[in-house]
Amino acid sequence: MGIHPRNRQYKDASLSAPYEICIERARCYTESFKQTEGRHPALRAYALRAAMEKLGCPLRKLTAGHLAPLSGAAPAAVRELPGGIAARVSGDEIILVRRAGPPPADDGWQVELACPGRTVLPDGRAVLCQVGPLDRAAFEAHRAAAPGGVEMLDADAVRPPLLCRPRRQGDAFVPLGCPGRQTVSDFLTNARLPPRERRGVLCVLDAAGVVYLAPLRIAERAKVTPATSRVLRVELSPPPAAAIPTAGRRPQ
Repeated sequence: MGIHPRNRQYKDASLSAPYEICIERARCYTESFKQTEGRHPALRAYALRAAMEKLGCPLRKLTAGHLAPLSGAAPAAVRELPGGIAARVSGDEIILVRRAGPPPADDGWQVELACPGRTVLPDGRAVLCQVGPLDRAAFEAHRAAAPGGVEMLDADAVRPPLLCRPRRQGDAFVPLGCPGRQTVSDFLTNARLPPRERRGVLCVLDAAGVVYLAPLRIAERAKVTPATSRVLRVELSPPPAAAIPTAGRRPQ
């Protein structure tokens, strides 16, 4: 049986497109795959997915159908992945290349937050940061019925300066109450947050990375503990008539 004309057209287009080899991307995948060497294929696929995010692949468009042929040992044809990335299996190696083309668009704005103080963001929202001594009774009341967009962090666990920006590919943190590090994209996927609300999620970062995925969850490392003496209260004020996402909120 001959090849279907549509498949032939796809094959010709794939093989004739120019390639660009990036050593840094290859190193990124290799390090991720080493961490799961000899593990279950499902974990190997997860490692591949994590590596793809670091390469700038839009994970919303990355499916199990893209990953399955690459996570096993059998050779596979060239696979076109989202974000202009092509991959194929060659022996015990996975070769990743990015199609030649324009660079990805910039992720947008980033502002330093006044702490303490109120900062108006480019999208019209505002972030209010307040630092003060910990009132245990007030904190317990906050945990029991925290208003949307308001979180309390251990002020001494946060390393200034504080920055705020939309999320970017590769952003990751250990969410409060979770056993390990995960990407922001995975967190939002697991939280089943609708695409419209995902676009409104912001990252508040200190010198060590994401400390608050606003308005959903703080990082485990910044939680208030029995040793906490000062708290940082962060309040994200939404634009008028905007809804505050509730999926993925921190555990009470």
